[in-house]
Amino acid sequence: MWSRKWKLLIIIIDSIPATFLYIFDLPLLIIPWQPISLICTAVAFYLGFKNNSSYERVCETRKIWGVIVNTSRSITVMSRDFITNTHELEKRSESDLLAIRKRFVHRHIASVYALSIELLFPSNRGLEKYSHHHFPIRRLLSRFSAHENMFRSAI
Repeated sequence: MWSRKWKLLIIIIDSIPATFLYIFDLPLLIIPWQPISLICTAVAFYLGFKNNSSYERVCETRKIWGVIVNTSRSITVMSRDFITNTHELEKRSESDLLAIRKRFVHRHIASVYALSIELLFPSNRGLEKYSHHHFPIRRLLSRFSAHENMFRSAI
């Protein structure tokens, strides 16, 4: 970004007027320091409180996202336990149940990705605006819509 040569050049250029004013004792830079110190103190308090509140928002967001991730893991484990042949009238094979569980988990992952993208980029126009984002949105949304009634038919 800034090389040593440019830093040294800026320091030299900035110090020439200050040195000139100091050597010739010119009173061009007489500034009352009380208003400046008062304004700087007020700006420091403002920035401190602003940074503190944004840090609190980031911490709260991380906590909420952690809850969402843990709940998603629990839902995935529960899908293994609850999608079974126990209460089915027609018994399904284990491979069919595995496919149903897999589709259910993939739909859940797609909804969590959609939630994360909506939280990152809130809009009223939907997710199509952000299809250039690094998440494979179109593929996830197409899977989500293609298997919309899959879980209802499995129960």
